[in-house]
Amino acid sequence: MAMESGQNVKSDYDVLEAIQTQLRTITNLDENNCYIIAEPVFLPGMYPGDQFVQIAPGNAIDKQAIAGNGVVQAEVRIAIYKRLLVDRAGQESELIADATNGILTLVETIQNKLTQNYLVGRLVIPMVPLRREVGGGVPAQQSGWARIDRLFMYSHRVTFSAQQQASPP
Repeated sequence: MAMESGQNVKSDYDVLEAIQTQLRTITNLDENNCYIIAEPVFLPGMYPGDQFVQIAPGNAIDKQAIAGNGVVQAEVRIAIYKRLLVDRAGQESELIADATNGILTLVETIQNKLTQNYLVGRLVIPMVPLRREVGGGVPAQQSGWARIDRLFMYSHRVTFSAQQQASPP
């Protein structure tokens, strides 16, 4: 059953899972290299292949919730890692250029996939990329890898519930 636009979401994790599902439709991204994590981090030797994507919750921006309308704004950070080729002998500049373009292409593909996306009706305002520095990077000892982060903002309705206590007799 498809959700209507802006249907209630139980938690931000529902949104993160929907983002993960969308990103796994991109070629060469699957359950092994596209996953949710508390904070983007490079762990050497943990990743098969030459690329992986981490989806991390960002800051909550509860401006709408304060107004009492049950809409929560939040951020999500997408950390894109790609193994680049290192050619110390200077023989394969074309391959290195292709690898560098590869991370830029992957970043653009991810940004195009998520921008203005309602995540199958989970959001009341579609995902919007934020234009600010989000840090990140790969430790220097992990040469051969590059990391580019993208930050998005989204808004969803939240389901509130409270148990009613029976009144004393």
